[in-house]
Amino acid sequence: MTPTVRPPRPVTLFRSVRFRIAALNAVAMALATLAALAGVRQAVRWTMLHEVDRTLEEDAAEVALALKELSPNGLDAVADELARKATGHRQHRWFARLHDAQGGVVWATATAPEAPGPPTTPRRARTVEGYRTLQAAVEGSPLGVERVQVGSSLELLGDDLARIDRLAAIALALVTLAAPLG
Repeated sequence: MTPTVRPPRPVTLFRSVRFRIAALNAVAMALATLAALAGVRQAVRWTMLHEVDRTLEEDAAEVALALKELSPNGLDAVADELARKATGHRQHRWFARLHDAQGGVVWATATAPEAPGPPTTPRRARTVEGYRTLQAAVEGSPLGVERVQVGSSLELLGDDLARIDRLAAIALALVTLAAPLG
């Protein structure tokens, strides 16, 4: 009996070694790009939060200074100055809240949200209900103000991160499409 010689099977596109290598390369590039883009996004988020925190620290110092300078003129003078600042930072939904020694609110800007959480450790920023807030101690205020709380909405930061996410998705799609060609 003569051995049967089978004709070679045609190599299909999906079974070829070249396709498998290209597919593996595309998956590896997509995963590496995804990891890099996620790392960049997180670094940008931390940087933006750090910048918001620095701004809030400056704002708290500015409010404390306004309290010291304007308190001889009464709470109305301080309130006018802080209301003017809140109006100037309307797009950030900036607010200030003045607290007495017991934690009660002495005065708050009209833009202040409903008490975003309990008082925090002074000079430590935190995120509460979409706001980044910071509290600082105020010394020597004749108006009975012991602490100032300042904050702003994180909505604009979220919008910026959403824009970065869209750009990252486009970059990931382009890399995934271009990787097999390489």
